Amino acid sequence: MSTNDIRPNKGTVAGNSYKALAPYKWLGRDQNDHEHVLDRKRDVVHRIDPLTGERERVTDLYAAGDAHRGNAVERYVDFVTDELGWADRVLLPRDIFGGRR
Repeated sequence: MSTNDIRPNKGTVAGNSYKALAPYKWLGRDQNDHEHVLDRKRDVVHRIDPLTGERERVTDLYAAGDAHRGNAVERYVDFVTDELGWADRVLLPRDIFGGRR
C-alpha cells in the first residue's frame, strides 16, 4: 500500500467537516425568569416560558437586514438588558476582550 493512499478521497473538505459549535446556546435568564436560547442554525433566539417550557417568542436576529451581521447576538443581549434586565447571562466575547458598552 502506498503512503500516499492511506485515506481514500471521500469528497470535499466541506462535505467531511464537522460543526465545532453546538447548534443551541443558552444566553441567559431575564428578570422575568424567561430563558433565552440562541438557535445558531436558524439565527433566531427562543424565549422560553419557565412554567410551561413552551416557546413564548422567536426573535429573528437578522430581520433588520445584513447590516447587523456579526453583532446581532450582542444587539439582542443589549435589547434585553435595556428592556428587561438579566438575572443571569453568559459572557460574550466583548465582555472578556472589551468592546462597546
